[in-house]
Amino acid sequence: MNWVFQASFLPFLLGIYNLSLAQGEKKLPSGLLSKMVFYSCIMIIAGVISLIVLSILYVINKKSLTKILQKNIDIRHIIVTALLLIIAETWLTYSYENGPVGVVFAIACMQLFVVLIGGKILFGDKIDHKIILAMIIAFLSISYASYHSEELKK
Repeated sequence: MNWVFQASFLPFLLGIYNLSLAQGEKKLPSGLLSKMVFYSCIMIIAGVISLIVLSILYVINKKSLTKILQKNIDIRHIIVTALLLIIAETWLTYSYENGPVGVVFAIACMQLFVVLIGGKILFGDKIDHKIILAMIIAFLSISYASYHSEELKK
């Protein structure tokens, strides 16, 4: 499957996911504790579903799955990534408590700076002046949207 097609689907999937997070957050009491409990419950269900998927994959192709798990997956990397996921998503859910959902997520999407620069450093991705200009425009646009959102509250 073409990677551009796959990547083009993500804004819709991530948008729906974040709207679901925000909707769940609105029903919770204020404070970080309720957000941690909420996201931990999501992770428990996701873990159970993942365990079922891995079990099915094991039944379908035991040899390949075992090889991947033994030779290609570093448990330390999985643990660090899981911790980062839990912290980031809990913090995102907590951010929805006080800010407008769309603007909070737009600010969170400024992660593109970290990903683009990290991609260059870690993976040798190519970045030129056009990409840097696009990043600056995106930053300015999101900054304006955040400012305007605060103005609308007044």
